[in-house]
Amino acid sequence: MLKYLTAGMFLLLMLLSSAWASEIFYVHDERRLGVRPSADSSSRPLEVIDTGARMELLERSGNYALVRTESGTEGWVSATFISQDKPALVLLDELRQSHEQLQQRLVQLEEALMDSEDEKAEMAKGLQQARLVHKQLEQAIANYRQQLKEEEDHHLSWLLPPLLGIGLFLFGIFLGVRWDRHRISERMGGLEI
Repeated sequence: MLKYLTAGMFLLLMLLSSAWASEIFYVHDERRLGVRPSADSSSRPLEVIDTGARMELLERSGNYALVRTESGTEGWVSATFISQDKPALVLLDELRQSHEQLQQRLVQLEEALMDSEDEKAEMAKGLQQARLVHKQLEQAIANYRQQLKEEEDHHLSWLLPPLLGIGLFLFGIFLGVRWDRHRISERMGGLEI
C-alpha cells in the first residue's frame, strides 16, 4: 500500500512541477522589463520586453524568475513585475479586437438580413405575379372552353338543316320508289318485281 501511495505522490509532484514549468506569465503595469542572463539587475539585458509580453515561467529564485520569452530568449526577470493575470492594457486590446470583430459580424448580419428581406420581397412580388398569371390562364381556359362549346353548337346548328333536308330527300326517294313498285305490282296483277 505504501508503495502505491509513494508512486501516487511522485506522480502528483511530477504533474505539479510540469504544470508550474509551463505556466504563462505577463509583464504587468506600464513598463519595459529587461530579461537578464543572471538573477540580478546589474547585468546587461539580453532582451527588453514591454507590458503585456507573454513569457513561460521556467524557475523561481527569490525575487527573480527564469523565463522564456515569445522570441525564445531565456533569462531572468524581476518576479515583482510579472503576473499570471493579463494586464489591463492586454485585456483592453483583446476587448477592442473582440468588439471590432463583433461589429463586423453585426454589419455582415445586417447586410444578410437586408438581402434576405429584399429576396423575400422579390419572392412575394414573383408569387403575386404568378398568381395573377394563373388567374389569367384560368380565365383564358374558361373562355376557350366557352368558345369551343359555342363552335360545336354552331357547327351542329348550321349542319342540322342540310342533314334534315338530305334525310327528307332520301325519304322522299324511298317513298317514290315504293309507290312506283306498288303501282307496277298492281298493273301486273299483284306480282312483285
